[in-house]
Amino acid sequence: EELLEAVWGDTAVEEGALARCVSLIRKALGDSPRRPRYIETVPKRGYRLMAEVLPVPPDASAEPSEGPSEGPFALKDESRPALPQESSLKSTEPEPEEVILPSPSLAGLHFPRRHQWKAVLVGGFLVALAGVGWLLSREASSPLPTDALAAELQPELPTVAVPAFLNLSKAPEDQWMAESLAELISTELGMSPRVQVIPRELVQRQHVSVTSPAELPLGGDSRLRAALGYDLVLFGSYLLEASPGEGAQSLRLDLKLVDSASGRTLTALVLEGHPEDLSGLAREAGERLRRSLPGTGPTEGRSPPTASVPMDPEAIRLYTDGLLLLGTYQPAAARESLLRSLEVEPKQPYVQLALAEAWTSLGQSKAAARAADTARDLSSSLPANQRLWIEARALSFASRWKEAAEIYRRLWDAYPESLEYGLDLAASLAQARDFRASVEALAEVRGRAGGGDADPRIDLQEARTARMMGEQERAVRAAARAAELAEANGQTALVAQALSLLSASLYASDHPREAVENLDRAIVLYRELGDRKNLAWAEVSLGRWAYHEGELDRAEEHFRAAFEVFKSYGDQRAEALVRRHLAEVAEERGQYAAALEMLEESLTTFRKLGDDFEQAQLLNAVGIAHAGNLDPDAAVAAYQEAHALYGKTGNREMEVITLYNLATVRISQGRVRDALDRFRQSVQSFRDLGNLYAEATAQQTRSGAARIAGELAEAEEAAQQAVEISRRIENHRLLAQSLLEKAQLLSEKDQPEAARGIAAEAQGELEKLGEATYLAESQQVLARLLLASGEGAQAEGAARRALELLRANGAPAATAFCLLARALGVQTRLDVALEALSSARGERDYGFGLEGFEHHLTAARLMAASGDTEGAVELLKTVRKEAEVGGA
Repeated sequence: EELLEAVWGDTAVEEGALARCVSLIRKALGDSPRRPRYIETVPKRGYRLMAEVLPVPPDASAEPSEGPSEGPFALKDESRPALPQESSLKSTEPEPEEVILPSPSLAGLHFPRRHQWKAVLVGGFLVALAGVGWLLSREASSPLPTDALAAELQPELPTVAVPAFLNLSKAPEDQWMAESLAELISTELGMSPRVQVIPRELVQRQHVSVTSPAELPLGGDSRLRAALGYDLVLFGSYLLEASPGEGAQSLRLDLKLVDSASGRTLTALVLEGHPEDLSGLAREAGERLRRSLPGTGPTEGRSPPTASVPMDPEAIRLYTDGLLLLGTYQPAAARESLLRSLEVEPKQPYVQLALAEAWTSLGQSKAAARAADTARDLSSSLPANQRLWIEARALSFASRWKEAAEIYRRLWDAYPESLEYGLDLAASLAQARDFRASVEALAEVRGRAGGGDADPRIDLQEARTARMMGEQERAVRAAARAAELAEANGQTALVAQALSLLSASLYASDHPREAVENLDRAIVLYRELGDRKNLAWAEVSLGRWAYHEGELDRAEEHFRAAFEVFKSYGDQRAEALVRRHLAEVAEERGQYAAALEMLEESLTTFRKLGDDFEQAQLLNAVGIAHAGNLDPDAAVAAYQEAHALYGKTGNREMEVITLYNLATVRISQGRVRDALDRFRQSVQSFRDLGNLYAEATAQQTRSGAARIAGELAEAEEAAQQAVEISRRIENHRLLAQSLLEKAQLLSEKDQPEAARGIAAEAQGELEKLGEATYLAESQQVLARLLLASGEGAQAEGAARRALELLRANGAPAATAFCLLARALGVQTRLDVALEALSSARGERDYGFGLEGFEHHLTAARLMAASGDTEGAVELLKTVRKEAEVGGA
């Protein structure tokens, strides 16, 4: 309290900031909390300065250094992106539940379905960490119930990590003991008041292949130390062999307690016992290890914690079987094994946490949250660091990311060298959509890891968050670095995850060939690892890419392959998500009834699961399907229900996106003024959220709506903004669309040459992608530009090229037929023009939305040219009335 008062005065600062600052000072001085030379931790009181303090003569002041500081307060290098990502949690799915956002047509006319609605990734700003001022000046949040628990943390105690033990016999039937023995002896070590044991799940999550002391480099930090910030590691191996007596077996256990910094063995034990009595063997090992632990450690007021995992032989076997089943993506079988373990020993927090993972893999988010809550309630006798960590996990299962982040911050304050807590903090902040804080946390992680080049998980986390922020090129660079580092470290699972993320980012940044190549590499690794779950998600990715390329049969084949895997494992959530993709394929084929039936089935699944967010996602997809089926009332109803659910879940960006979708329905209905107001609001909201992709898309749509409403100055400003943002985020497709919108605007301002030049630039961008439907869209825009200049023959050529591209790709071609009819009419080839217009009508049953306006105006022109002036006038009056209502 005296230090807090002396340094910060009346400013409200979290107590953890003091521990963090002391840790930074120790790091700068090369001091250690275990063997202090300068700063001593006084248990339950505070800190004491041990060094002699002398005044510094004025002439002895240090001169400024020539180069940048390398200390803990140095500015971070901004030349390399410092972004975190989604959660460092378990799933490496290629984000099947990405946000849906319609990408507007530049003429106010809809793109074909699969190209019209694109996934929007959450945006944010890149913020460099300048010193530690932010650490010191953050105001304290309202007190959490974990405040008292955080005060019990003892960061001065040595930390111990216990990796899975090595099965020397290699017999698969004995493998379950690798985790069982590690869990049991980890629990026994945790009963000592002189050390703090790293939670086993944190050790399991490292993807590090260190299994013996020989793999620790002498005199230097190991990968596990860099990852966890621990002091000691307990290595173990076991051998099950025959012993005298019929069918008898004995278990030999070898243990080595190693100083992770030096590689020096502190204690070596050899024990023998019966495999049926693992608990007794672990108890004996624990007693001997506790006696050999270094230091004395504070014991006052601390009672020995009880076991965190089952001690009954059958219960521990069922528990570790459940863990192994989870690791091989057999969640239904894992759930049953874990429930049976709880029947034998009910009050086991870590078994409940594993059960929460199983429920999550089965899509049962509410059941998962209940199991995690039970784990938290059962953890009261565990050490403070484990209780806090379980509390954070329980909050994560309940999607209470901000509160989880607060706990991870407290843990990281207490253990600033433990990068795992920092990564969990950055991931939780990203999930909470607090991207600025997430970026800053990851910058801290990288700084404390000495640049992060030894730990690919930092780059992997950076890539994930970059993708969430829509920064695809940054995600590509970070994922490539992660894959390279993981491969150098021999971390196959991390290599596969990084390649999957790299492929998704490459595809999103318009590099489809490279995306498929990297996903193929990931698939090979997943097969080697026996990872069927991620193989299935790879099938989903391939299906989505085939869908966007218009290869619907191949897309359906990939989706159905994934669907069968998820169905065989009982993963209802994944089934429902893949069914949504199958619905999109059906919708593209014009099978709207079948598509809506599948969407409703998935919606029913998520209603049963009680997943409000996924219900909203499905309703958003239902709205898009109704809009594509020209049922705007049904689309509006679905969007409104989705908007209410997004509000309930507190997902601000999806609320904005749903309102944006409503605006696209309004503009398709010809309600241009209403749509323009909504697009203006969307632009500002996306800007506030820091979502550059979405802002550019909304600016582009705003330009089209303003142009149609006659607000040319606003249209020009919005189009320029869309172009500039698209260039900044290096998105070729979005840039081309924005350039085409700008070209149409220049045409309306009677600048035909400039318009064609811009259209040619857009065509060049689209040719880089080679996607037929987008090339067709550029040809349609060119046809409009040529029609505005009265060049009917050239306009006909552009319309026919668009028609050919669309027909070859199986995409709707009503707009191309309509433009062809206009071009033929300009050339007074009326019979052929009427045939083209009839073909357009056959493709689409036009109402009086924007597409209807173009169709009806073309019909009126042809009617007048054919001598039916009276019919043309009546049709034009109707169009005029509808346009006046909508402000078009």
